[in-house]
Amino acid sequence: MTTHTWTIWYQKHQMLTCAAKRGFPVTESLFDNWVEKGLIGEAGARAWPGRGSQAWWPQVQLDLFLDLLALRQRHPLKLRLGQLCHLPVWRWLYWGSLGGVTLKQVRRAISTWIDFQHKIPEEQIRRDITRAMRQYQGPQAIDKRALIDELALIGTFRKPVERDVLQHLLASVVNAYPKKAAKGPVRTFMDVAECWSLMHSLCWKVVQDKDLLFSLPDAFWEWARFFILIGPTLMDQERLYLANDPVLGTLFLRQTIYDLCFQSCHALLTWLGMAAQQELAPWRQHAARFLDPEAWQHGEVIWTHQTQILFSPLVLPGGKPIPYLCNTITLSYQEIHQPFSVALPFL
Repeated sequence: MTTHTWTIWYQKHQMLTCAAKRGFPVTESLFDNWVEKGLIGEAGARAWPGRGSQAWWPQVQLDLFLDLLALRQRHPLKLRLGQLCHLPVWRWLYWGSLGGVTLKQVRRAISTWIDFQHKIPEEQIRRDITRAMRQYQGPQAIDKRALIDELALIGTFRKPVERDVLQHLLASVVNAYPKKAAKGPVRTFMDVAECWSLMHSLCWKVVQDKDLLFSLPDAFWEWARFFILIGPTLMDQERLYLANDPVLGTLFLRQTIYDLCFQSCHALLTWLGMAAQQELAPWRQHAARFLDPEAWQHGEVIWTHQTQILFSPLVLPGGKPIPYLCNTITLSYQEIHQPFSVALPFL
């Protein structure tokens, strides 16, 4: 991703020309559609010289446009519109002001991503579920067909997600180990069926209810963004331990900033699902009030977020410095200011 310390503005025809010079086949209708769907932001400046108006987009939106085109062309099957939605959401979540994406654009991109989920064929959903199950099932797994059917019904919007049912079905597959079998780091640390059913139900609760999702105030979206950002810091030591699991360790491997891209929509929706529900609410305790998304909505909690590209003192062969994305965060609540620093590697 290219970043700039100054702002250069472009009209639509100039952005299309830049894309064409880089070998991307583009049309004005594609550009307009991507603006409508949230892949590209709305014009950041307008002028009215005589009749009509002129719309202008900043350099960061041109960079996003070119990144989207490159990503789509690089993929062997050409990524579909919904799959490209991860990119603007990723920029907003992790890149801050460097990403040049507003929350208004993110809301449109998330809506497009959800619409895309409606169009995924059931056969593809079943294939994806089966592939994941084969990778993570226990040696004594049973009732796999029932789990596939349940997840397929949820994924095709024909059944609301029920966490208790999902946990029961997952337990007979992913927790299916002999009693004397060594648990390994992941199964020692957590109940996999309980964790996965919780995360899936939080995400799909809001995916299946767009009215609920888009009624959530902007502060809830910022709350979700904060917890996604600090997640790598809070789980840093645990991730090293869990990554050594011989079966489930691949879920906790070290991730670069680029590895996070295609998880972005799921991650944001899962945390928004957490904000929307009332069953799990540790913030009900007074001491944890700063965790309450409603406290963020009422202005009791304020956070600042600055992003910059820094370089590690370590260098690559040949002396080339190793860059990383640094998010510097300050959380303020009742005259307490808690700093966080989140370093996300590029390599």
